[in-house]
Amino acid sequence: MVQATQANKPLFLATGLGGLGALQFDGTDDFMTFSDQTLAYIAGRSFTIFYVASKPANANTWIFGGTNTGTRTNFYAGNLTANTHRTGFYNDDQGSIVTAAAAGTTEIYTIVYDSSNNQRTVRRNRAEVSRAVTGGSVASMTGQAMGRYVSSYGNFKIGEFLIYDRALQFAEQETVEKDLISKWSIV
Repeated sequence: MVQATQANKPLFLATGLGGLGALQFDGTDDFMTFSDQTLAYIAGRSFTIFYVASKPANANTWIFGGTNTGTRTNFYAGNLTANTHRTGFYNDDQGSIVTAAAAGTTEIYTIVYDSSNNQRTVRRNRAEVSRAVTGGSVASMTGQAMGRYVSSYGNFKIGEFLIYDRALQFAEQETVEKDLISKWSIV
């Protein structure tokens, strides 16, 4: 991920989450773009994404997304409200009701898309919070960014973002989640 414009760069905090380094996005104009090649390999395919982040309480904040507004032309995730996590393939959305976390609480989210049955699963701190069938896979991943979704910006800290180009099996998800929870001191 890159950001060439100094004013739009997130701030690096050496002890931002769980005593480890993290990027802080200000919710105003900070974002970092993915090269299209970074995410293009999951368009039309199964994938699993993990991210470790914290946000201010009661914040509408997008962790990542894209700027293209055609149905299933970008993948996004973040909080619509303090207790609603949303993930989608633009205009193919899935909401998850989650317990509102205290400001600054570090959490792990796991998002799995299985192209064999179009099932999308969202887990938060190792607990499944939603499962739904989508209309299809992501068709295009151009314009993707961390900290931005269309014209909205996220206010959060992020410590880790992992992408797998397949739907990990449950035991594999559990292994990665346990490692991340231990590493980032998530309770």
